[in-house]
Amino acid sequence: MSHKITITTEDLPERYLTSLLTSLKPEEKLRLRGVKLSVNKVGNKLIVTIEAPDISSLRATFNSVMKLMGLVIDVINQIEIEY
Repeated sequence: MSHKITITTEDLPERYLTSLLTSLKPEEKLRLRGVKLSVNKVGNKLIVTIEAPDISSLRATFNSVMKLMGLVIDVINQIEIEY
């Protein structure tokens, strides 16, 4: 049995979309513990799909993706404040 979750962002500015996509794309190539990650940009939305063989792997990957997305957004906001 496979478990799946999809994260969809809404109405993000292009600078966020580009940075998030660039940061998450390399994660698609990893296939640790049977987890598959898909990252796509559709218009002004980012769609991240995580598929895992068990809930534990799904939760761990979800948490990692959310932390990475938060970090990218924090860095962009910090750069904008400083400049």
